[in-house]
Amino acid sequence: MKYKVAFFLAIFICNGFTKQNVGQEKRQCFIVPNDISLAVVAYQPNSPIEFIKTPIVCFLDGGSIGIYQLQNRSSKPIRSYTVATITSVGTGYETNFQVTKKENYFMPGKRRPEAMEDWGYDFVSLTEELRSKYHINGNLKDITIFFVIRVEFADGDVFNAKSEYESLKRFISKNAFLSDKKETEVR
Repeated sequence: MKYKVAFFLAIFICNGFTKQNVGQEKRQCFIVPNDISLAVVAYQPNSPIEFIKTPIVCFLDGGSIGIYQLQNRSSKPIRSYTVATITSVGTGYETNFQVTKKENYFMPGKRRPEAMEDWGYDFVSLTEELRSKYHINGNLKDITIFFVIRVEFADGDVFNAKSEYESLKRFISKNAFLSDKKETEVR
């Protein structure tokens, strides 16, 4: 194929999204600077869930992903939710959270995860050596949009932004940025 997908082809495809299992070595990663990969939260003033932190991380063993910390800004417990990320290169993923036991509900004012360290990754500093190895230099290469698709409360009420999300996906798919420049490849 003539074109190579921009800097983050592997974003959201690698299996680093879930926490590491106990006893396994933590995956090492660094946070990609916003001037290289910009994390953007969709404006959703009526969403009961708010994205608090949204770093893009690059794993030293390959791949990258957008991770996040959420807060329940509503006054009701949440039973389930679906959030998504979509990038300017057309990649992305959806994550579903669903529980049946009351003690596991996403309670008002609480954050998930409580701290970014709870992801179970080993965050390392972005050194000049890593910048060179992973081509973390130059201009902006990617934009990642974080989006709340659906929220179901414990009482059965629902917040649903599926149609807006589908519209965003169609827009991105028509306008995805592709590059054939070698400097934008993840190795």
